[in-house]
Amino acid sequence: MAQNPMQRKMTNSFLLGMFITLLLAALVVGFLLYRMNGLTSKNKELQEEKDSLFKTVYVATETIGEGTIAYGAGDENGSPQTKLEKQLVATNMNEGLLEDSDLETYNPDTQELKVNVLQAKVEIPKGTIVTKSMLINGAIDSTERLVEYNMISLPSQLTEGVYIDVRLKLPSGQDFVVVAKKYVEQANATTIWLKMSEIEIESLSNAIIESYIIDGSSLWADVYTSPQSQKASKITYVPTEGVQSIIKYMIENQGYAWANNKSVRSIIEGYLGGYEQEEIREKTNEGVTSQEQQQTDERNAFLGEGTY
Repeated sequence: MAQNPMQRKMTNSFLLGMFITLLLAALVVGFLLYRMNGLTSKNKELQEEKDSLFKTVYVATETIGEGTIAYGAGDENGSPQTKLEKQLVATNMNEGLLEDSDLETYNPDTQELKVNVLQAKVEIPKGTIVTKSMLINGAIDSTERLVEYNMISLPSQLTEGVYIDVRLKLPSGQDFVVVAKKYVEQANATTIWLKMSEIEIESLSNAIIESYIIDGSSLWADVYTSPQSQKASKITYVPTEGVQSIIKYMIENQGYAWANNKSVRSIIEGYLGGYEQEEIREKTNEGVTSQEQQQTDERNAFLGEGTY
């Protein structure tokens, strides 16, 4: 049926209106989808940021005193005791965090799982995130003391908070590890402070005197690049028989290489044999006097800064 002009106009207007309505609806739906996708992406970014801030870490469940056991002391049933607990906390810390592998060590040869005994090197307040550097694996030696050394040649960029070996280098180039993997508690340009056991103090004292006597020898420190994964170097320095006799009863199960090793000691004795007793006394006195003077100067400077 033919439409008159008025009807056609009305039909065209209706169709145009429908088209515009559908177009607007499509635009609105498209905009809403765009906004929803944007919000979803933003929510994902916020969740990822939240996940990066929150980590599952070990936290002290109570204040752990210096030298006390934080993990590993067995009860009457042999079960490990712990003052540590895993918690999800907000932290930016990434490195040095205590891990499950630090608590127990699996031996693939014996297929045994050994519970490590972890003791606090410093007091750890309740609620503190526990790091590897706060703990020591094994019992703290009751003979341990904080000792100052200013006669050891230090790397130019050595700072406190690193682990070092102290070595005795002879003129021949032979190099012996005197003490291994020691944590530098404090350091300045010439002096370091180390926590040392009686065995280590005796051995290093012996090496210090011999470094004074032997021309061209030196005591020097090298720094561990990745102490968390690097094992301590094997002790290769052999002190005099006199020093050995003093501490022989202390070295059982300590892993020292010199217990029955006379061949290594003979290398050092070969150098010492070239000096007269009077010359040895002079060199020793000179070294000790220089050490004492440097220590006095540093002590005066320390007190002069108003630190008490």
